[in-house]
Amino acid sequence: MAEANETRKLSFSNSWVGCTLVESVQGLSIHDAIVVNLSSRPASYQAGEFCGTIQPFQSRQLKGCTITSAERLGVFGLRTTENLGGLALIWDWFGDRYSGFNREAPLYISPQEEVAEIHFNPAVLFSFDGSGDCGRVQQFRLKLNLWYAPALTDCSIHCEHSFLEVHTQIVGTGHMQKFRTSDAATMFEDLIVPPGATHEAFFQFNLDRGFYYPMHRYLSQTECVWMAIEFHPY
Repeated sequence: MAEANETRKLSFSNSWVGCTLVESVQGLSIHDAIVVNLSSRPASYQAGEFCGTIQPFQSRQLKGCTITSAERLGVFGLRTTENLGGLALIWDWFGDRYSGFNREAPLYISPQEEVAEIHFNPAVLFSFDGSGDCGRVQQFRLKLNLWYAPALTDCSIHCEHSFLEVHTQIVGTGHMQKFRTSDAATMFEDLIVPPGATHEAFFQFNLDRGFYYPMHRYLSQTECVWMAIEFHPY
């Protein structure tokens, strides 16, 4: 079992964004940071007389607060936005990892961290209708990585996923969008994701209890950094 407030710097922490993983959290002071609950249990925080909760795999921009109790947190502090595009020089262009990616799209991905093994029922945790009769408790590898893109970068419409994921916005404003087909003209939902927010789950469940995604994409409105929270089933 981890000691209280056991802390380590994540491999993609850099000169622009400080990225820290904290486990077995008790009485952790937060000066000014985006705090992501990376566990299947609610996290609690206090600001003076006010008490708040961060739900599982959701996030808050907190200032002058104390995390009173949490199983596992990601804490992200913006250090500077000057020359933020320098991330493209230290991370991989996504097309070097995925050969079918649009060669004109400036999308960059950090190294990935595997931070925990976790167990939960995704249908229940992400509050799907009828979730009491859907899905089962499963084991996942929890993996994290950051992305960088300049303003108005189309990160490609797709639906292929071998894992579940949600995204936390760290810098800038992004959009998570859903489409009827792979044509951008068929968009039917546009979810704006501001700094400090984690969007709702986009995946859904089949009757056979498998999961699937609608056609979707991330589109940067401004220069952006965001985090992928990935749940890889065993």
